Amino acid sequence: MRLPSLILAPLALLAATGAVAQQQSAFGCRALQHEASVPVLEGADGIFFRRDIDLRMYHPMSSETVDLVGRLSEALAARGTVLIYVPVPTKSLSLPEALPAHAADYGFDPGIAAEVYDDIVARLRAEGVTTVDGRAALTGAQADEPVFIPTDFHWSSSGARAVAEVTAEAIRETDIYDGLEKTAHETVSQGVEPVFSEIRRQIQARCRETVPPAQTEVFETGTTGDAAGGGLFAGDAGGPAIALVGTSMSRTEEFNFDGFLAQASGLEVANYAIRGGNQYGSILSYMMSDDFAERPPDYLVWENPVYNNLGEFGELPLLELIAAATDACTLLEDTRPGPQTMAAEVPEGLLGRDDYLRADAGSTRGGRAVEMTFVTEAGLEVTAKIERAQRLDPTRRFYQYLGPYWEDGIATVVAEFDRAIPEDATLAICKQEDDRS
Repeated sequence: MRLPSLILAPLALLAATGAVAQQQSAFGCRALQHEASVPVLEGADGIFFRRDIDLRMYHPMSSETVDLVGRLSEALAARGTVLIYVPVPTKSLSLPEALPAHAADYGFDPGIAAEVYDDIVARLRAEGVTTVDGRAALTGAQADEPVFIPTDFHWSSSGARAVAEVTAEAIRETDIYDGLEKTAHETVSQGVEPVFSEIRRQIQARCRETVPPAQTEVFETGTTGDAAGGGLFAGDAGGPAIALVGTSMSRTEEFNFDGFLAQASGLEVANYAIRGGNQYGSILSYMMSDDFAERPPDYLVWENPVYNNLGEFGELPLLELIAAATDACTLLEDTRPGPQTMAAEVPEGLLGRDDYLRADAGSTRGGRAVEMTFVTEAGLEVTAKIERAQRLDPTRRFYQYLGPYWEDGIATVVAEFDRAIPEDATLAICKQEDDRS
């Protein structure tokens, strides 16, 4: 049976398009942008871009989110910590000259994408948040290797160094910097080494020729004298000069972001970043810990790729961070209905709609979940749950914002943890601002 000519024509066109795509590939790659589990486009010099993330022009940053990040910055400043926000630009924003011409067929305009990134930086700065312009740093970097690994979505050590240097510049411009003791550092190359990349493995499976390896020049940074000021180790009497939270960009040793930051700033860096923690995993784990509560840093550097939407989970993650930074709490007298449960009566007038309930698991190793129940005088029960993902560190502190769960006349609060709790576990009511006096 012959197919109608109106069907044959598109089929012939598709076949021709496939042939052209194959001829244009320097590595004989096929169907990377359509059939791969992570669709990619091949650009110049063996540099590959993720279709659905690197070719995204709009990265959400609502005015509500900007306001909340501003409030977090203010709350941290009130306890002596300067927030430095580092939005890592996409690979396409950092290497626009390597984009293939057919990126435009997917609606991608590098100029518009750059304006969107710049607008995010400008609005955060206008809100008083010290924000690093990673795009300017990466596009202006002078390096022997691309600032992103050609066959992966991570930056290279060259990209990490460029962003670390502008982050250090932002730190040096703050009021508290001159008063901190400095430490000299030295960074030494260890040569070019491979970096694990699942995306490169996927790309290679669809190409006849060998695509560029996932590798970068590896560096090690050490002090050249006695460390001073904020200590590197959490057990020091004071907190670290710089606490670094973020993603695999910060955590992967081959990129040496923390080392470059230490050398460029002259300050010690404690690295709390978590691979696969996305936008909140690392900062939540750190700010709910004893390290932060008892020994806050001089600077909290928060690295986060711009495509990790801070508003993805609503307002509650940022509100919990604000509560942890403020920690203006009044302890409640509690009872223990069970080995994992605490309950407390709420004194009249102490709890309001905009307050938080802090459930502290005490000197245990911490937990991953707590369920909080609010019971009114009339017997109405409202339950909320906070749960930490498996990639996050267990935390001893959980701050539940009351707003979405508020009912008039709350008389009793109950917290049930996912494990047994010791005697020093506590319940407390916390305010958004320290008005306990």
